[in-house]
Amino acid sequence: MRQLIFGGRRVFFLLVGILGVPLTFVVPVIAQTRDSDKPAAAVKADETDPVDPAAMVALGVKYATGERVGKNEQRAVALFRKAAEAGNSNGMSNLGLMYEHGQGVAKDEQPAVVWYRKAAEAGDSNGMCNLDVMYEHGQSITKDDQQAAAWYRKAAEAGNPKGMFNLGVKYEQGQGVTKDEQLAREWMQKAASAGEQIAIRWLENHR
Repeated sequence: MRQLIFGGRRVFFLLVGILGVPLTFVVPVIAQTRDSDKPAAAVKADETDPVDPAAMVALGVKYATGERVGKNEQRAVALFRKAAEAGNSNGMSNLGLMYEHGQGVAKDEQPAVVWYRKAAEAGDSNGMCNLDVMYEHGQSITKDDQQAAAWYRKAAEAGNPKGMFNLGVKYEQGQGVTKDEQLAREWMQKAASAGEQIAIRWLENHR
């Protein structure tokens, strides 16, 4: 489920830029509850909608990706929306993703921003990183490198390895923050320690 995809945005995968590209960013998508955390019945296609919002997200992910069930993006949207409206931050982030990419719903970046912000403000680090990207590229929101860096920092401080890596990139390039190679390295090291492969490669190339 969580794979590195280089060179373009893709739904349902973590996205990172290739080292050396001026604007390196990441969209962590489809934040899902682990199957091991929920009863098996909660993710079966032939069950009625789960009551628990976290289980709704888990089932929505199955429909969005076609993992062990028939792929049904409209059903995924409905489940993500139901979870989001119940206050689940993962559901909010994933619903924003579906709007951003036009998966199971008409493509519309404005509600994507709204749901990413709701997720981010609810403390979801995936929502924070998704909102970062919208600010970074001015997608249905005023381009603002300082806001992008601020949300990357929040994601990083929340323990998100992608946020750590991208905050390191911001410091390396001086985008939205004062350029600081030492801080860039420190955040890259934190990301690498958390298992972020692109950060590990960055460190290998910046010895």
